[in-house]
Parts: sequence; structure tokens; C-alpha cells
Amino acid sequence: MRFAPDASLVLAPLVVLALLGGAPQDARAQNFWDLFKPQPKTAEPTNPPKQAIPGAAGPGGPYSAPPPWLEPRSRPVERADLAPAVDDGSELPVQLWRGLDIKSMETALAEIDLPPRSPVLNNLWRRMLRSTAPPPAGASEDHFLALRLEALYRSGLLEDMGRVLNATGSTAPAIQALRVRRDIGLGHRETGCRLATALAARNGPGARLKGEAQLFAGYCAAVSGDKAGAGLSAALAREEGLDAELPIEVLEGVAAGIKPKVHLGKRALLLDYRFLELLGPVNTAQL
Repeated sequence: MRFAPDASLVLAPLVVLALLGGAPQDARAQNFWDLFKPQPKTAEPTNPPKQAIPGAAGPGGPYSAPPPWLEPRSRPVERADLAPAVDDGSELPVQLWRGLDIKSMETALAEIDLPPRSPVLNNLWRRMLRSTAPPPAGASEDHFLALRLEALYRSGLLEDMGRVLNATGSTAPAIQALRVRRDIGLGHRETGCRLATALAARNGPGARLKGEAQLFAGYCAAVSGDKAGAGLSAALAREEGLDAELPIEVLEGVAAGIKPKVHLGKRALLLDYRFLELLGPVNTAQL
């Protein structure tokens, strides 16, 4: 088993989520934050005695002894001094997500602005999301994997997203939907539509996934020139309550043979761009 260089990296997710503006308010996490509270100052003696340093000039020497943390270690660093690290290249501890639960993470990820603007935070963010450390409390492997993939997608880290997908054998509907989203986003229409067809035929996914599957099916229908199929998929996506107004408007326009006036929000997603392409060349400056 490998070991992380610093056991304090167990706090990395808490620090990153806090700096991004979404620190969870979980009681267990709060215990870790106590470590960062300023400690009360203790009274210092007026004239603290100076310790002599061997070889220093003058009686007692002109310098006081160095603080303990600057003194050379009396022994080499042992494996027991370090936190066990995940053997995935991330150099992060096995207990990376300690102090967090899945609900707190979902709440935090819904509120923070991605990707991190700081290069240092962004690098740590990527390492955290690519890490194969065990999931936090209350999360299944597939649930947590989907959460990591969603965060990578929202951060624009599609190459990292592909690495995580290639390393998993999960065929859960949520994971397959994220595969389709990535493939279509990268312009891999053939692969994306093949996966989308299989996803739409599956039973069991929740309403949101059903709506997203219909949206993918509508995109593939529009690409193949099936206007009726695009319109039907748009109607079914609305029926499932999917909140994706721009792609649905595009599919309805394709079905009617017109270029609709789509409503651009404050932020355009990669899939929004791919759907706008169905109507013709996209004015990227305006987008």
C-alpha cells in the first residue's frame, strides 16, 4: 500500500468546497474545521531565557534555540507517520472523503461555481475527482461515481471524465447517460447515438433520466433527418418534466421545419451548443 505525503490532505475536500463557497454544514465536518480556529494566546514571560547554542559567540550566544519544528528530525519518517494513499496516481489519502456525507456533497456541488478559477485549486479539484478513494458516508459506488462524473462535466474536464469512465465497468443508467452526454458533447455522434438508443430502451431509470434519454433520442433523430421523431422526443422530454428549455425548443423547431427563437440563459452548456448546431452555423460570439 502506498502512503500520502501529508495526513492533513484528508481535509482536502472540505478545504476545496469551502474555498469554492459550498462547505457542507455537517456536524462531523464541523469537528474538522475546529482545527483551523485560532487558539487563545498564552501569556509570554517578559524576559524569556535564551538557550545557548553550541559554538555561538559570547556568553549564552546571541541567538535563542530554534523552535522545535525547525530542528532536524531525530529519526527518519516512518510509514506509520503517513496516511495511506490511494494507488491511483492522485497521491491522496484513502480516507479522502472522511467527514462528508453524500447529501452534503450534492448540496455543495449544486451551489459552487465550477470550474475553480485558481490553478492550484483546479489541480487539486481534478485529483480529488479522479481519485478512486472509497465514497463518503451514505453513497453507493455508482451514485458517487455519477456525482464525480457530473462534477467533471460541469468543470469542462472531459478528458478526465473519459479516463474515469474508461476505468469503470458500471453500466448503471446514470453512468450511461453521462457517457452519452460526453460523446455528444465532443461531437462523437455515432457512438453517442448508439448508447442513447440503448439507454432509451432500458427500464427503471427515474424521471430525470427518462427525460434526458428522450432528449438524446431527439438529438439523434434530428441528426438522421427524422423530424417526426425529434418532435415526439421533445414532447416526451417535456412530459417527464426535464428542465432543458433550449434543447427542447431546438427539437420542436426541427420538427416544425423552422428556426425558433431560442432562449439563451446566463450560461450555455456544451449540449446547448451541440443542439444549436442542428439549426445551422452557431454564432459563437453571441453564445
